[in-house]
Amino acid sequence: MNKDTKIATRQSFGEALKDLGEKNESIVVLDADLSGATKTNIFAKAFPERFFDMGIAEQNMCSVAAALGIENKKPYLYSIGNFDTLRCLEQIRNNILYHNSNTKIISVGSGFGYGPMGVTHHATEDLGIMRCLPGLTIFTPSDPEEARQIAHITTINAITSCTFKFLCVFIAYQIPPKAFFHESIKFLFFSLSSSISNLFLPSSIIFSLSSLF
Repeated sequence: MNKDTKIATRQSFGEALKDLGEKNESIVVLDADLSGATKTNIFAKAFPERFFDMGIAEQNMCSVAAALGIENKKPYLYSIGNFDTLRCLEQIRNNILYHNSNTKIISVGSGFGYGPMGVTHHATEDLGIMRCLPGLTIFTPSDPEEARQIAHITTINAITSCTFKFLCVFIAYQIPPKAFFHESIKFLFFSLSSSISNLFLPSSIIFSLSSLF
């Protein structure tokens, strides 16, 4: 992968999600009428029977994803930063986390990523609020390669070096195209094992790999 190439982090994650879908038929994707912006259209084109456009109804999307996760699917629900977090806080807390649903929550446009759209589209509180929820693992990739690595890591039920199960995951990233800072999947595995393998594991662990804005 060329480190000098700049692509949007959402593009990298979307392509990785499609690659994972080829290997794992239990992966399904839910979007809230934003597949072009979130790049879930890449997955939708490859696997239309496993893609669900839920419309502008994020709370319902969250509840449906929770049910799918309980029924042995691996749902990835996707929307703009604060739409699938702040708007869905009760559904995340009660439907996903309380029932330990195998659900991944993906947010695009962290911080002021959607600046011109106004405060309704700004995701400036999502990480802080999500950190309060037990049982939720948070990633904030800083470049397209980290996003690709994280996409692959979220499909692993357990990593032996730290014996931590990735069931409920929240991933937030920015919009603009970025250069690559990391080339190898070993980067994240090393960070995970060195950070928490010898520590007491609380119910919620936060991995912050980029700035907020």
